[in-house]
Amino acid sequence: MTVEQLFRTINELSIQVEELLKSENEAECASLLAQRHALLEQLAESVAKLSETSPSTDLSSQYRDFLKSIQKRDAVSIKFALKQRDEIFDKRKKQEKGKKAIKAYQKSLL
Repeated sequence: MTVEQLFRTINELSIQVEELLKSENEAECASLLAQRHALLEQLAESVAKLSETSPSTDLSSQYRDFLKSIQKRDAVSIKFALKQRDEIFDKRKKQEKGKKAIKAYQKSLL
Protein backbone atom coordinates (compact mmCIF):
# COMPACT_ATOMS: atom_id res chain seq x y z
CA MET A 1 0.00 0.00 0.00
CA THR A 2 1.21 3.49 -0.70
CA VAL A 3 1.52 6.06 2.05
CA GLU A 4 -1.52 7.90 0.69
CA GLN A 5 -3.57 4.69 0.73
CA LEU A 6 -2.48 4.02 4.29
CA PHE A 7 -3.51 7.54 5.33
CA ARG A 8 -6.90 7.03 3.70
CA THR A 9 -7.49 3.53 5.10
CA ILE A 10 -6.46 4.51 8.63
CA ASN A 11 -8.75 7.52 8.44
CA GLU A 12 -11.64 5.34 7.24
CA LEU A 13 -11.08 2.88 10.09
CA SER A 14 -11.06 5.79 12.57
CA ILE A 15 -14.38 7.00 11.18
CA GLN A 16 -15.86 3.50 11.49
CA VAL A 17 -14.73 3.26 15.11
CA GLU A 18 -16.24 6.66 15.90
CA GLU A 19 -19.54 5.62 14.30
CA LEU A 20 -19.59 2.35 16.25
CA LEU A 21 -19.03 4.25 19.49
CA LYS A 22 -21.85 6.64 18.68
CA SER A 23 -24.18 3.72 17.93
CA GLU A 24 -23.13 2.09 21.25
CA ASN A 25 -21.65 -0.91 19.44
CA GLU A 26 -18.31 -0.96 21.25
CA ALA A 27 -17.79 -4.72 20.81
CA GLU A 28 -16.96 -4.23 17.13
CA CYS A 29 -14.34 -1.55 17.85
CA ALA A 30 -11.59 -3.87 19.05
CA SER A 31 -11.00 -5.57 15.71
CA LEU A 32 -11.09 -2.28 13.82
CA LEU A 33 -8.65 -0.72 16.26
CA ALA A 34 -6.33 -3.71 15.89
CA GLN A 35 -6.43 -3.30 12.10
CA ARG A 36 -5.78 0.40 12.42
CA HIS A 37 -2.86 -0.23 14.77
CA ALA A 38 -1.27 -2.65 12.29
CA LEU A 39 -1.71 -0.10 9.50
CA LEU A 40 -0.21 2.65 11.65
CA GLU A 41 2.86 0.47 12.17
CA GLN A 42 3.03 -0.20 8.44
CA LEU A 43 2.71 3.54 7.80
CA ALA A 44 5.56 4.30 10.20
CA GLU A 45 7.78 1.80 8.39
CA SER A 46 6.83 3.18 4.97
CA VAL A 47 7.48 6.76 6.01
CA ALA A 48 10.84 5.76 7.53
CA LYS A 49 11.88 3.97 4.33
CA LEU A 50 10.78 6.83 2.11
CA SER A 51 12.54 9.34 4.33
CA GLU A 52 15.78 7.35 4.06
CA THR A 53 15.68 7.13 0.27
CA SER A 54 14.52 10.66 -0.40
CA PRO A 55 14.42 12.95 2.63
CA SER A 56 11.34 15.12 2.34
CA THR A 57 10.17 17.54 4.95
CA ASP A 58 6.74 17.52 3.28
CA LEU A 59 6.23 13.81 3.98
CA SER A 60 7.54 14.14 7.52
CA SER A 61 5.28 17.08 8.32
CA GLN A 62 2.31 15.39 6.62
CA TYR A 63 2.93 12.26 8.68
CA ARG A 64 3.31 14.27 11.89
CA ASP A 65 0.12 16.24 11.18
CA PHE A 66 -1.75 13.03 10.41
CA LEU A 67 -0.66 11.45 13.70
CA LYS A 68 -1.67 14.58 15.61
CA SER A 69 -5.12 14.55 13.98
CA ILE A 70 -5.57 10.86 14.84
CA GLN A 71 -4.50 11.60 18.40
CA LYS A 72 -7.02 14.44 18.72
CA ARG A 73 -9.83 12.32 17.28
CA ASP A 74 -8.94 9.46 19.61
CA ALA A 75 -9.05 11.80 22.60
CA VAL A 76 -12.59 12.84 21.65
CA SER A 77 -13.61 9.20 21.14
CA ILE A 78 -12.12 8.21 24.49
CA LYS A 79 -14.03 10.98 26.26
CA PHE A 80 -17.22 9.86 24.53
CA ALA A 81 -16.63 6.21 25.48
CA LEU A 82 -15.93 7.14 29.10
CA LYS A 83 -19.11 9.21 29.21
CA GLN A 84 -21.08 6.26 27.85
CA ARG A 85 -19.49 3.97 30.42
CA ASP A 86 -20.44 6.34 33.25
CA GLU A 87 -24.02 6.55 31.95
CA ILE A 88 -24.25 2.76 31.85
CA PHE A 89 -22.93 2.51 35.42
CA ASP A 90 -25.49 5.11 36.55
CA LYS A 91 -28.33 3.21 34.87
CA ARG A 92 -27.14 -0.02 36.44
CA LYS A 93 -27.07 1.55 39.91
CA LYS A 94 -30.61 2.87 39.46
CA GLN A 95 -31.76 -0.53 38.22
CA GLU A 96 -30.20 -2.25 41.24
CA LYS A 97 -31.90 0.21 43.57
CA GLY A 98 -35.21 -0.46 41.83
CA LYS A 99 -34.77 -4.22 42.20
CA LYS A 100 -33.99 -3.83 45.91
CA ALA A 101 -37.06 -1.66 46.38
CA ILE A 102 -39.27 -4.22 44.60
CA LYS A 103 -37.87 -7.07 46.70
CA ALA A 104 -38.42 -5.09 49.89
CA TYR A 105 -41.99 -4.32 48.83
CA GLN A 106 -42.66 -7.97 47.98
CA LYS A 107 -41.30 -9.06 51.37
CA SER A 108 -43.55 -6.57 53.13
CA LEU A 109 -46.60 -8.05 51.37
CA LEU A 110 -45.84 -11.54 52.68
